[in-house]
Amino acid sequence: IHNRKDQLCLSVSDGSTLAFIALALGFTNIVSVEDSPASHRATHTLFANYYQDEEAR
Repeated sequence: IHNRKDQLCLSVSDGSTLAFIALALGFTNIVSVEDSPASHRATHTLFANYYQDEEAR
């Protein structure tokens, strides 16, 4: 996959960091479905921190 900006990544999991890995690989369209509330919070925190760091750069 060369042009990840036009691709959609769908991550359905119960605690993996696949959605965050997809973000690090350059995907901009990511849908993440987490089964547990703790996994949902962790994924949300990872994305929030990533975007906060992007704005600081």
